Amino acid sequence: MTCNIEEVIWNGERKYYCTTHRSPAFDKENNKLEKCLSKNKSAYDNIIEMKKEDIKEIVLIYPNLLESVKGKILINDREIGILKIDNSIFEVRDFGGLLLSLLNDITLKEEKCPICGHIHSDDGKFAYSPHDTHLCMYCGNLFDVKEANVGNELSTIFDIPKIELKNNMIDVKEKCTLKYNVLKGALEINEEDCNKIIINKKEYLLVDYLNKLLYDEY
Repeated sequence: MTCNIEEVIWNGERKYYCTTHRSPAFDKENNKLEKCLSKNKSAYDNIIEMKKEDIKEIVLIYPNLLESVKGKILINDREIGILKIDNSIFEVRDFGGLLLSLLNDITLKEEKCPICGHIHSDDGKFAYSPHDTHLCMYCGNLFDVKEANVGNELSTIFDIPKIELKNNMIDVKEKCTLKYNVLKGALEINEEDCNKIIINKKEYLLVDYLNKLLYDEY
């Protein structure tokens, strides 16, 4: 899918935003780019439109976090690029944001963009850091809210259970595969339930490790 780049104003400055791939499209000098900065453009060539009632299972997988934060989404055991439900769009970063919010015990707020009306989602570092200025991923505009909060549109469509991690530590060696079954609230590292991991003889709380690793995935 080709970029659709539109002009937006952020804090009085002219910027550019791609509404196709939901990503900024300007350089360090705020000049308009020919293509946006999305790291996930190829996923938009595999948009699957579904009804909520037809979705029985959603699984987010990061095949090896030791090498990459590139993840994949499985819907009803079928890998997809982008999930579309009515007018809502979801990609890996939205599921990753949901995961971070739940692990950090964030209460998600339903907040609508006052300009385009879409429900707001926070990903990466914003998924666990309440803030009062939000960037709408759909139209690219900034908007302010009265109280600092975090949102995720997935939680307004599905009944998302909490993630209860087992008090367990595993030693991660050559591979760190994360599997998150969204509708069951089940999270596994290398097929084990744990709340701590050891990497290169260093111990981490799983939530702290994922916060740092997915910090820039927004």
